[in-house]
Amino acid sequence: MILKEANLFLINLKVNQLKKKCKDLDIKGYSKLKKNDLVDSIINNCSSCIIQRWFRSLMSYNDLCMITLERIKYPCWPLRVPKGWMHYNLPDLVDYFLVSGDFREPQTKRKITEKELKSLDDYTKKLGMKKKSLCVANKNKDFYRKQKIREEHVDTLVEQIRDVVCIIRERLSTFEDEDSSMDISIQLDVIYYPTLNAYMRSLYRSSKRYLKICIANCIQILEETKIIYSDSKQNLKLNVINWLDKQNNKY
Repeated sequence: MILKEANLFLINLKVNQLKKKCKDLDIKGYSKLKKNDLVDSIINNCSSCIIQRWFRSLMSYNDLCMITLERIKYPCWPLRVPKGWMHYNLPDLVDYFLVSGDFREPQTKRKITEKELKSLDDYTKKLGMKKKSLCVANKNKDFYRKQKIREEHVDTLVEQIRDVVCIIRERLSTFEDEDSSMDISIQLDVIYYPTLNAYMRSLYRSSKRYLKICIANCIQILEETKIIYSDSKQNLKLNVINWLDKQNNKY
């Protein structure tokens, strides 16, 4: 019934609309097909998907990808578990293996075999997915583990720099008199700038690109803050922005 209704719907579409449907469904070789052939290609594709979903529902434990908790959708991949199969959305599964360096089935922690990794590599290549080889990654686990640690270190440094800038922003928005302005100016020179400089040097050693992005974001945080500034507040704000600009040029 579903396919019959789909056929009636598709017949009423124009050729260019049918070709767009084929493109969206990743159907190959549709460009020179006539209208009826385009309809047949789409129906056949939908029929295959319906059969696959029905077969998967009989064999699989899960309707959701256990990595992202999103519904299972094409392209997906089954991994054997003790009494059946656990299905995963293919891009999420490949990314999980590459990022974590843990080549085990995520739920049961069964070690994935070389044969399974080779099949995954072949399938992702067939689909035109630009992913690193799982077989190669499995033989270089330390590289991916170190890469993950480095990425986490970069994220931590970026967050620490942003936190210090947000503290400075709060201090600029709350002081009331000139004496407080002098105190903040001293704190900037003695505490905040040296702290930021230490974090920035460390981030520079890990990723110059992320340091540049982080400094630009911090400047934007200060520039876009909706605060009514007195002259002393405005001068301090410009002082901080100019200091950040100098660091950007320095690194």
